[in-house]
Amino acid sequence: NSVVPYLVSIPFIIQEYLAWTRTLDEGQTLWSHFLGIHPLPNCLSNETIDCSIERCFDFSKCPLSISFKFYLYPLEDSNGLPAKAENTSTPLKVPSAKSLHDALSQNEYKTGNPTEACVYIAVIEICDDNSSTTNITLRLQKLPHWSHTGQNHLIWIHCKAQLPNKVYEDKISAFNFNQAMTEAMTIGTLFEQNYFRRHFDMVAISIEGDISKTVEPWEYLPPLIPIRRKYLATNVGAPSLPSSVESALLQIQKQEPSLYLFDFSDKSTKINKRPNKFSKVQSQLILSSTFAIIIIESNNYVSDNLVLFKLLHTLKHGSIPVVVGSNFEPPFSEVLDWSKIIVSLPLSRLPELSNFLRSFSTEDIFEFRKNGRTVFDKYFSSTEKVVDTVVAIMRTRVGMIPVSFKETASPELIPSQNIPGKIKKNESRENSEHFQPPFRSPRFSSIFAMTSLHKYEYWNSYYVPFKSLPFTVWKQPLPGNYLGKNVSGIERPAPGFGFSKALSGNYYEEQFTVVVLTYQREKSFVELLKRLSGTPFLNKIIVVWNSPDLPSTDLKWPDIGVKIHVIKMETNSLNNRLLPFDAIETEAIFSLDDDTVLSPEQIFAGFRIWRENRERIVGFSNSYHFWNSGQKQWHFETEPSCETSLILLDAAFFHKMYLYLYTYEMPEGIREKVDSLINCEDIALNFLVSHVTRKPPIKVSSEKRPMCKNCLSGRDDYFRERNDCINLFTKIYGYTPLLYTQFRAEPHTQKKPFLKDMQQCI
Repeated sequence: NSVVPYLVSIPFIIQEYLAWTRTLDEGQTLWSHFLGIHPLPNCLSNETIDCSIERCFDFSKCPLSISFKFYLYPLEDSNGLPAKAENTSTPLKVPSAKSLHDALSQNEYKTGNPTEACVYIAVIEICDDNSSTTNITLRLQKLPHWSHTGQNHLIWIHCKAQLPNKVYEDKISAFNFNQAMTEAMTIGTLFEQNYFRRHFDMVAISIEGDISKTVEPWEYLPPLIPIRRKYLATNVGAPSLPSSVESALLQIQKQEPSLYLFDFSDKSTKINKRPNKFSKVQSQLILSSTFAIIIIESNNYVSDNLVLFKLLHTLKHGSIPVVVGSNFEPPFSEVLDWSKIIVSLPLSRLPELSNFLRSFSTEDIFEFRKNGRTVFDKYFSSTEKVVDTVVAIMRTRVGMIPVSFKETASPELIPSQNIPGKIKKNESRENSEHFQPPFRSPRFSSIFAMTSLHKYEYWNSYYVPFKSLPFTVWKQPLPGNYLGKNVSGIERPAPGFGFSKALSGNYYEEQFTVVVLTYQREKSFVELLKRLSGTPFLNKIIVVWNSPDLPSTDLKWPDIGVKIHVIKMETNSLNNRLLPFDAIETEAIFSLDDDTVLSPEQIFAGFRIWRENRERIVGFSNSYHFWNSGQKQWHFETEPSCETSLILLDAAFFHKMYLYLYTYEMPEGIREKVDSLINCEDIALNFLVSHVTRKPPIKVSSEKRPMCKNCLSGRDDYFRERNDCINLFTKIYGYTPLLYTQFRAEPHTQKKPFLKDMQQCI
């Protein structure tokens, strides 16, 4: 046993010697061949470890003309044999790595064909008994596609065993040293300063411990309200703090005991063990604190398990991490903007901590906490999300675009030839710019900007880096004459006929799609279709047929000059009206109930207003929410008011991008609530849009809401259900994103399209 450590160190001595003699080309080649050790890659030097994607990655395996794919090596035990399933008599040697490997196996970018892969990924358990560094290095060199240097390989280090810190650090340091001598990228939780190659190696975060894997994050994440908590700051992980730091914190607490509580009595987290959960005392302390202090104790490491553990659980407990120290590399820092999530402070400024933290306004604190909650939920709350993040970073590194959000197939219930809808060939329609043949909105043509121009926005503001959007609300209008003519189509802004003839505004002409939800109300539905005849810039009508029965055989479809596309739904769900149907070919969507009464002039006015406010919901029926202090909950209200926070979907314009976000990005619990109540889909969409934009909706005109017959609001439990929805959605988001507005829009038109009996708000 006493000889083993020296034998294990022999490969490192040899590699050190080879590094020393690397300037002697002949000698290096001779020694390398004689000892069976591959020479160092050209991108590495004796003094620095400077591999980068540009220098040590083969881009020819990742052409931009194809989709990004990675090959996953089979999971092996520490002897290099295929890992056996857990239900066999032979125990799995790497159980902690299996969940990670399974998540990678299920990722949509994984391919079973190594010849079409851009990246090769191997998961390595480094903490079991037989996983010596020499053993692992030899196993890596035997990988079928290693090719001497490990180019285009990503080695994911995993360690769940509760080893003493010194043993764990020695294992990782030895492994990182070996990896630094290759062109393979390493991902893990502990890196020494000398062996970490920024933007090449990757700091990840371990989700082992008490992060729940059986419930959605919103079910255990604390609310964002109240914004300020009982204590301004507390410490995280008391036992390992240096005495000088402990003294400084206690002095701050002594001066302001009502704002600070630094507890050094809880010794449940052993210094010589890597933690896997907080004690109840620690958890409660962080839940009661606005800020949580995390001390960087060593400059030798850019990351370590203890600091990452503290960071992860501080975010989980809804506190703002205050990282005191230097040389800390947060996880996924090449894409995540940690300046919006954590507060950094040099260790020398620790005595000024109180003044520093007091400088943050309530608005600042809310923004930090909201960003931290979103980042935790999106990127760190499960093994699958960590895997999705790593794969997306690799794809972003090589400049390849993600796959698009899936559109919902929309087969026609009734063939087009059986429903009137061709453009009428008469003089009035042919000579009017309002009534053009249907044309689709141009799909997002600058998707590669997701990996460059808008990279940080997609990761840190929009939070949709995993899929590409065919349409977005974030594109900016171009100068009005960029094609040598005015965007509006007229020579100058003009009143009267000149204005009404053109769609005007800062975007080129476009059309909108009407989406009508109907359920067993054929008569009122047909009347609605008739009223839509003559509506300017109408592309087509999508009928979401929620009725269990097919349309009556004697139903007479009106000829309104545009296509009527009927989609029969399998279930009666209000979520159906917000599916991203592939038949919707325009960015603009106008949602209607089957009994809404509006004139074409009103719809046209609303469309014009929406075009100048594309990121918002623009509609005719408004309502609002209010806080009932007696019942301590939110309530929904439709009584006349001069303030608006919600636009109902019986007559509302919104962007198609929100259909993708509603269906695929919004928490599943919201859609489940909509289905269980057959209610609240409009509240859900308003929550989503306000959460994304932090802007209120826009009410068109100051008239009374559109007429409707047999409205759902007539049900006895209608308002109680909607109250429940607002309060549940608030819990899911962690706050109420709905915003109030007193603004109402009334466009300038030649013919005033509004009712005369207006209710004025002064």
